Amino acid sequence: MVIFGLWFLSGFDLDPARTVEADSLWGYLAAAGGVGLLALLAVVIAARAGAMVTVVSQGVMVALVSLIVFGGAMAQAHEDARDSTGGNACRAAPSAPWCNG
Repeated sequence: MVIFGLWFLSGFDLDPARTVEADSLWGYLAAAGGVGLLALLAVVIAARAGAMVTVVSQGVMVALVSLIVFGGAMAQAHEDARDSTGGNACRAAPSAPWCNG
């Protein structure tokens, strides 16, 4: 939660005259993936110790972090692809009806 809060704050500014863009999500996703790996390690250790409540709760955390990381990676890849076309929709879809040729 803190990791993505920091990402949100990177694109937040109280000055209405400035345009601020949020940082790329890749670094924050790597940090969240590290947290997910620690949760997975906790699952393995808890399973060996027989602590089933911890196994279930940390397993849920692993699933949620994985979902967020993969979803964030898809969203950032889409953003990167959009930026690489230079805002020209005809590069991404040249057969669109509004593109000439």
